Amino acid sequence: MKHKRQLILILLITIPLFLISGQEQSDSMPNNMFSITGTIKSENLSGEAIYIMLVTEEIFKTQLASQQEIVIKMDNPAKNEYDFCFENVSPGTYGIRCFIDQDGNKKLNGGIGGPSEPWGMSWKDGKAKGWPKFKDISFIVNKNITKLEIEVK
Repeated sequence: MKHKRQLILILLITIPLFLISGQEQSDSMPNNMFSITGTIKSENLSGEAIYIMLVTEEIFKTQLASQQEIVIKMDNPAKNEYDFCFENVSPGTYGIRCFIDQDGNKKLNGGIGGPSEPWGMSWKDGKAKGWPKFKDISFIVNKNITKLEIEVK
């Protein structure tokens, strides 16, 4: 009888400790999802659509690949900015690249000196010189990101 009481007492003490420990672990696990909102701006937003691509460092290595993509039909030639929102974004490091599809072929056209259609990225400190690198456009998502502005030229 004495052993049963000791066993029950031990269980009553240890079970809450396991529950508290499990709660602390689940609170620290990255199960939250976030949103990224912003505006695409340009002095010349003429074209069929704006393609906005959310990229990780690995995806950035592949041209025009994306983790999430938003396509905004350009319905007003006088409009010089369009809002966007990526939802359900896991915590991590991301960048945004975008372009204006002027001819409706759903891809960024290239020329001799680079893209021949307007494009932009989520530059940290203004547009980098030379070939863009992920570190130049990346930002950390560990909360909702708002009011991100991307200029397309």
